[in-house]
Amino acid sequence: MIDLVTSVLASFFQPERIGTTPQSMLWMLPLTASVAIVYKATKVRTIEAKAFFKETALLFASIAVFMALAGVILCAIAWFFNEKWPGLRGY
Repeated sequence: MIDLVTSVLASFFQPERIGTTPQSMLWMLPLTASVAIVYKATKVRTIEAKAFFKETALLFASIAVFMALAGVILCAIAWFFNEKWPGLRGY
């Protein structure tokens, strides 16, 4: 039992490894959902289920689209600099 508790506590001191693949963008979705839910819960005076879910879904979609668009733009900028000025790679 103590080994289980120790291993669970030890897992909090080692960060989760997230790769640099396009699939790693999927880790963005749970974080985006929790940010949208908490933000809307703190900003709405009275929580009505239908309006709350609608506004939360809209906020979730807008954050996800913005993050994906920012990722595409940053990848395009990195590709441009690597192709046009290979001396700027830094290694």
